[in-house]
Amino acid sequence: MTSTFIVDNVGGISGSLTNLVDGSSYLVAGDGISILSGSNGSVAISALPVTGSVVGDYWKYKTTDQTVIGTTLTDDVDFHVDVPANSIWFVTFDFIMTTGNHPGGSTWALDAPAGSSLTFALYEWSPTGVFGPSSFFVTSPGATFQPGNNSPSQFVGMGRGTVFIGPSSGSIKLQFCEAFSSTGATMQAGSVMHAKQIG
Repeated sequence: MTSTFIVDNVGGISGSLTNLVDGSSYLVAGDGISILSGSNGSVAISALPVTGSVVGDYWKYKTTDQTVIGTTLTDDVDFHVDVPANSIWFVTFDFIMTTGNHPGGSTWALDAPAGSSLTFALYEWSPTGVFGPSSFFVTSPGATFQPGNNSPSQFVGMGRGTVFIGPSSGSIKLQFCEAFSSTGATMQAGSVMHAKQIG
C-alpha cells in the first residue's frame, strides 16, 4: 500500500489514500456500509438501509375518547399504521370500550390492504364480572367481531394476532361502531395499539 501525505507549516496533514498493490482499496465496505475517501485524506463511513430489514415498531396511545354514533364501521383516529407490501406484522390492542346502554353493543373490524390475510383474536370481559370473558376469531381483513351484543355498558378487551400484508401497501387500522343504534360506542382514552413488523 502506498500513500502520499504532506505535513504543512501549521501542523496539518493533507493527501490522498491510495489502493493496495493489486489495485483494490484497503478499506472494504460490508453489508449496509458506504465508504467514501475524500481528496484531503478524510474517510466517510456511513450505514445504508439493508434490503429486507425489519424496521417497523409502532406504539399508538389514545389520549382522548372517540365516540361513533350509528352502525357504520368507522376508522379509529389513532389506531392505524402504514405498512409496506409483502410484510408481516404482529398487532395487539388493549382497550376500554363503553356503549350507550345495555345491550347497546358494538361491532369491530381490523382492516388491511387488499390481498392481505390475518389470524386475529379478540378477548373481552366486563370489569364488574357480569359478562365474559369471551373470545372471537377472524382470518380476513374487514371481517367483523360483535363482542358487545350482550355486553354491559363498559367492557375491556385485548386483541392479538398476525397480519400478512399482500402485494399492495396501505394501512392496518381498527374500525368500530355501534352494533345497534342507541347512544354511541366510545373507545376510551388510555387504550393502546402496538404494531411490530416481524417479516
